[in-house]
Amino acid sequence: MVNGKSKTFAEVFAGVRQDSGDPENFVKMMPGFNTSFGVGTFFTNDFVHTKTGTKSTPLNIVIKLATAAGRSAIKISDNIGKNTGDKATVEKVKQELGYVERDWAQGDEATRWGKESENEKK
Repeated sequence: MVNGKSKTFAEVFAGVRQDSGDPENFVKMMPGFNTSFGVGTFFTNDFVHTKTGTKSTPLNIVIKLATAAGRSAIKISDNIGKNTGDKATVEKVKQELGYVERDWAQGDEATRWGKESENEKK
């Protein structure tokens, strides 16, 4: 409680979601986090036209959370160019998680995480 008021969900919740990268490394970095889900297709497309009663056409968009309750939201990617949010917050969280940037200079990422590409299997 703050000033006699309960904190809102946005004030107490912290979460992560893997967007890309090595899933085994991601799981090792995220102990103690519980599974949850973000803004998804159902939420953004669950509309019915009031005049016709027909369901809306799904939107072809990506929604990225920018802030919640006045606090910056960030996305950390294995591609430094895809990080989003306040740069200082991104760097702070990376440091707290022990996140290390890993460069990939070998072009095709089909085998980046140790998986054999379809061409190599043949």
